[in-house]
Amino acid sequence: MLDPSGCCSASNAGVTEKKVHRFQAILDRPDGGRAPWDRVVDQSSSFVAFPSLGSMVAGWLLIMPRRPLLNLRQLSAPERAELQGFAMKVAAKIAVFGGDVYAFEHGNETMGGPVGCGVDQAHLHLVPLEFDLLQAARLRNDCNMQWTDHDNAATFASTIPALGEYVSIWRPHDQQGLTGVMREPRSQWVRRVIAEKLGREQAWDYKAHPDVPNLMQTVKVMHTA
Repeated sequence: MLDPSGCCSASNAGVTEKKVHRFQAILDRPDGGRAPWDRVVDQSSSFVAFPSLGSMVAGWLLIMPRRPLLNLRQLSAPERAELQGFAMKVAAKIAVFGGDVYAFEHGNETMGGPVGCGVDQAHLHLVPLEFDLLQAARLRNDCNMQWTDHDNAATFASTIPALGEYVSIWRPHDQQGLTGVMREPRSQWVRRVIAEKLGREQAWDYKAHPDVPNLMQTVKVMHTA
């Protein structure tokens, strides 16, 4: 099983082509060499989707740029447009798991920093939830966050701030979004909120709680979607 913890060093401007992030193994390994949950389940020209280690619910996917990037802020304008279309396509598929689909990013700005969850490669989470993630994030009353609400965020990219390390949360079906710029970096902030709402406070740590059964259910559904 791919362990997405740690990566090689690179500059803060982006991950260089020669310094490979851990997720690159998902692209580079032959199909026969991957564990079932380390497989691409959908793809576009510039992005791939695969199940998330630490899936607290079934249907949790990650969308990753094919080229090394530190965060989604670094996407070009054409890539942002492609990401939007691809994310909407994937979100429609995982809607079968019930609830509302949310997209979120932990926007890392520092190589090896805690916000990047030990991966140092840009990725977008897509997760179906039975509760309001936007409200849950607001109600956490975290003084470390400088919040901005988005009442008409037509795209996920419109929730990405120009500066700082951040979390961005977006609900596609009604274009509601929330951006939190961190005063101090924190690890896996949105995952902690989800874990608390699910009554599984320790499950935010994907390395300690991989939730393989949920992963396998996601793979099964995506391969038949």
